[in-house]
Amino acid sequence: MYERAGRLRDDHELGCSLNKLYGNGTPTGRISNLSLDDEAVDLMQRWEMPGWGFLVGLAEGEIHTPILLNLSNPHYPMGALVCVDHECDEEVLIARSFDEMWHKIEANVAGNQRS
Repeated sequence: MYERAGRLRDDHELGCSLNKLYGNGTPTGRISNLSLDDEAVDLMQRWEMPGWGFLVGLAEGEIHTPILLNLSNPHYPMGALVCVDHECDEEVLIARSFDEMWHKIEANVAGNQRS
């Protein structure tokens, strides 16, 4: 699981600031439940998120800016990560794949450590 390893910038490189990523792991004492199977599914249902994607993370607006893995939206590549802003009904393509997003995260964290 990954939760806030430095702040990812809201710029041309990432598209929105990443706050949380959900995964499959055992929660530790101070980290909330970031389970794909439990918390993410519950949030998707409670907040009526688009049916074309699966919740994998939250951006800076928390639940108002979910990050969805594209399963069936023809506007994005299959497996792409899209940030949806419910406040203004906008979508931002973050990355075409998890690998691409992870490379951006690593580069950003390394850049923050040099600063």
